[in-house]
Amino acid sequence: MIKPKIEIELYEYSELKTIPQEKAFNEHYEFLCYADEDFHTTEDIRFYVENSININKYLYFKDGSIADIIEYTGKHKKTGIKELNFQDKVYILEDKTINNQKPYIVRDTL
Repeated sequence: MIKPKIEIELYEYSELKTIPQEKAFNEHYEFLCYADEDFHTTEDIRFYVENSININKYLYFKDGSIADIIEYTGKHKKTGIKELNFQDKVYILEDKTINNQKPYIVRDTL
């Protein structure tokens, strides 16, 4: 069996290029249309959607697809841990701040 080390690049919304950022925006916009009944009364839709994305600290792949991440908080036994579910495997995300940039290091849970 070969187990290569891989690197998975994840981006914050503000780090995405224009077309992937629009994809991320549109997907979250559609979600809010479905999930938030107050959303339709908001005057500044772009501000509301982008603020929701930033507050929730979503991470994305380069193409603007949202990464399937669970961040445990509160009194959960895994509080402080972020898990990335990718291709039926769970990885731990470690925040490694270097030069005021926050690359996330993906570590295999096995």
